[in-house]
Amino acid sequence: MKNINANKVTKTIIFLCTLLLIVLAFVLIQNNKKDMASLTIIRQKADSVIDPDNPREVVGFADYYFVAKVIKTVKTDYRNSVVVETSTGRKEISIPYTIYEMSVVKNIKGALPTDHDIQVTKAGGLMKDNSAILLFEDDLMPEYDKTYIIAASVQPNGEILISGSNALQEVPGLDQSSNAEDLFGIYTAFYKEEVYFQRARYTSKYD
Repeated sequence: MKNINANKVTKTIIFLCTLLLIVLAFVLIQNNKKDMASLTIIRQKADSVIDPDNPREVVGFADYYFVAKVIKTVKTDYRNSVVVETSTGRKEISIPYTIYEMSVVKNIKGALPTDHDIQVTKAGGLMKDNSAILLFEDDLMPEYDKTYIIAASVQPNGEILISGSNALQEVPGLDQSSNAEDLFGIYTAFYKEEVYFQRARYTSKYD
């Protein structure tokens, strides 16, 4: 009898601890969203070799064009130092590159795995001193649990990179099957009519 009671107590403790961890994780995610939303966004001007307002050119430059859902933020890397203009003057900073874990919903161009999550890098993110968010003009950062249409290019090291305006756009309403098919049809049309950009192409670890 004592062993049975002890087992019940142990299971209860494990359940409560698990529940507490879930609640804490939820609170941290909500607080992180609030903190990120309150930060200043520094916009960095980008020189593009294509017209970012033409989706056919955006797709033609990319190696992958796909719909994916954000699962979590993995980490932020800080790379090449540059000088940017801020409200308080010029400042030398390292460029943040935010690495995400994503679940591919549908491939339009290229064949990324849909049976397990992948890692994708986004140019931009939280600055090293946590003072602001650095983004290119007309760009946005992926958000947890949201779904996006993504145009990404493979880097020489095999990294899948999202960079520049309109390379990432939110896709609302994918839970409605008719709407999803309409959206996929639009994205597929962009791919079929892509303006292919001749450049060096590399292979990702998912190929």
